[in-house]
Formats: sequence, structure tokens, C-alpha cells
Amino acid sequence: MKPSELPMKFVMTAAFADHYGPIEPLAYIDLLKRLWPENPYDMYILENHKEGEIKISIQGYHLDTEAFLDKTMWVTESLPIRKFWIKIDNYGDYLLATFLFPEDY
Repeated sequence: MKPSELPMKFVMTAAFADHYGPIEPLAYIDLLKRLWPENPYDMYILENHKEGEIKISIQGYHLDTEAFLDKTMWVTESLPIRKFWIKIDNYGDYLLATFLFPEDY
């Protein structure tokens, strides 16, 4: 099984949980699941771009090929966000996606 096909678990830092609560992160998990099949990288940076649009920067390594990518895309979403990261780590039999603010790293 390729690393990108491993099951994914989701966690968030205490600061992230305090800021967003238990419900809003579900929208970000859904967004990651939509991006994942074509973009299985280990680092995503999400921030507001303009009204109704989120800027997503992929600045990490492909989990299957280990090729580095620095790419920006825009997604139309009505989610106002504070800039945050999604860091994906491979734990062998599963992937762990951590939602955190840059200052939490």
C-alpha cells in the first residue's frame, strides 16, 4: 500500500481547538479529503485570500514520491479563517493530520 492510501486520523492543537471549537474543523477535514487524492503532500497552509476564497499553499513532500512541491491554489469556500497549517505525518500504519497555527509549531 502506498503511503497516501493509509487511513488518516485527525488531531488539532489546543489553541486550534479553542479558536474553532469542535464543529468548524469538520469543514476543513472535508476540504482536505477533497484535495488529498490529487495532492497527497505533507504540508498545507490555508489562509483567507479574499471574500469567499481560501488560498491554499502546498509546501511539502509528496508522500509516495518524496518530490517537493511549492504550489498555490485557490478554493471557493465561505469559511473565514485565521491562517493555519495542516501537517501530515506518516506513522507506518496510518497518517496523522495535525491542524495547528504557525505559532504552535
